[in-house]
Amino acid sequence: EYYEQALVIASEIGDRWGEGIDLNNLGVALEEKKKYHEALACYIIAKDIRTQIKDPNIKTTESNIDALKGTLGKKEYDRLMTDVVPKAEEIVREMLKA
Repeated sequence: EYYEQALVIASEIGDRWGEGIDLNNLGVALEEKKKYHEALACYIIAKDIRTQIKDPNIKTTESNIDALKGTLGKKEYDRLMTDVVPKAEEIVREMLKA
């Protein structure tokens, strides 16, 4: 819940660096709850933001994505990527509404 609040605040004030961190951290929390769909959506957006702002800590998000792939296995990970990538923003937006 705190990661979600931090993400909303970072977004409202235009703190892209904070958004990248908060999305990554929220992804970790969701992955621990085995909410892989939502976790991957957070990681994907975090990676995009961190790429755009040239955040040197992007490797943290990339490592989290790799770890999730290891947890799920290639076949399940690929299926999840196909499902999540086109609607990652929508998934996170809906999650924050709840």
